[in-house]
Amino acid sequence: VHGVEIVLFLASLKLQIPDRVVLLRGNHESRKMTEKYYKEGLGFKEECLLKYNEKFYDQCMAMFDALPLAAVLEFQAPPSAVATDASASGGAELETYKIFCCHAGVSPKLKTIEQIQELDRFQEVPLKGPMCDLLWSDPTDLEIVKDENDEDYEEILEYDLPNVMRGCSVFVSFYNVRKFLKDNGLLSVFRGHQVPRMGVEHVYHNMRSGPIPFPLINTIFSAPNYCGTYGNEGSFLTVLPTTGLRAHLFKRPLSAGASTQHVSSDSEFRAALDHDRGSELLSRQSLAMVLRRHGAEGGGA
Repeated sequence: VHGVEIVLFLASLKLQIPDRVVLLRGNHESRKMTEKYYKEGLGFKEECLLKYNEKFYDQCMAMFDALPLAAVLEFQAPPSAVATDASASGGAELETYKIFCCHAGVSPKLKTIEQIQELDRFQEVPLKGPMCDLLWSDPTDLEIVKDENDEDYEEILEYDLPNVMRGCSVFVSFYNVRKFLKDNGLLSVFRGHQVPRMGVEHVYHNMRSGPIPFPLINTIFSAPNYCGTYGNEGSFLTVLPTTGLRAHLFKRPLSAGASTQHVSSDSEFRAALDHDRGSELLSRQSLAMVLRRHGAEGGGA
């Protein structure tokens, strides 16, 4: 179990290159989830107490409370590098695109990006409401074909379908997602939260109008064989002006000599072979020294 080391590593990256590293809060970055017992291994609180002490755990919780809930990634690319099928047209001129990044998904209670800025994130994750939805919601498989001109269209947008699978938050419909993206000038939602068997999953695909037939929601899950039992592949995403969006998939945890791969069968991202290596992890002792050097022992981000 290396939860503590991972948190320290990410915190040290943020301290060393703050303008290039953005850490977002997930549903497990809370007291309730870190105190939970897992049959697969230690919970995060247990691990903190085993390796350090209660004060260290409290500092981690203070840092989690400070993490942003979402981010907007803006990039430039030719339309051909962003489109997910060969039928999309477009020249070589660069266009600006924005993708919405969060752990779970959008909320029916949020209409604009500005409303997210107004949320008080310095707290334990509530069991309902917009903050909860950003960290706990899921897209629904329920597809009711409706036109924006239908008289009950707005009522559908306001309807909260309880997320019985999670025990909190809601299921978010295609209509909520489409309207949020359109009103805020966004291309797509990129999130984690669910475990796709192939590491990447595209939701509400081919259900948008416009020149870019891009999925409204893309689930990217970076932990292969989650909890040692799921048997899923892992993935991460790169966004570059020359190649657009590319998914890098790997079947097992990275180790010495292991490499990531672009899986060519993932036609949505038109992946190819690649051999990127992750940076060597710093030792727990050196990471702790980095944190102390930057005055981060009191918690917070």
